[in-house]
Amino acid sequence: MNSRNHASQPTSGPAEPAVPILALLSNDGQLTETVQGAAGSEWSVVKPGIAQLIGLIHEPNVKLVIFDDQLVVAAERGRALTEIRRCASNASIIYVAGQHDQENEKQARTGGVLFYTAKPLIPSDVNLLLHRLLQMQDGRRDLANR
Repeated sequence: MNSRNHASQPTSGPAEPAVPILALLSNDGQLTETVQGAAGSEWSVVKPGIAQLIGLIHEPNVKLVIFDDQLVVAAERGRALTEIRRCASNASIIYVAGQHDQENEKQARTGGVLFYTAKPLIPSDVNLLLHRLLQMQDGRRDLANR
């Protein structure tokens, strides 16, 4: 289920910062491949099942949740976003729509997502987005000055 082991191990020197966790909520193989390829070694990509989701997103190191709206029926998407936002209050949310429509985008933005996009995703754009989000999370750069 995990593409990397994100459990911390004791070290003899100064503690290295933990690799941030990206929770990918999707059953889409192409989206999974794109995200895992873009995440590289900077993110620990985890694909939780519904049963593991609530426990996982309570972990403080979950910094990003990618929500594929095709995982949830349309009537439940708003509630799912609310629950993710409640449980993973320190995480950014990327909403991936199976098909763009204005109502989906409005619901996603109302639900507090950082970024809304529709399939198909362009791998280079996902790579850039994940890299910039990591910089933002780590506080390494002020992206507003670019």
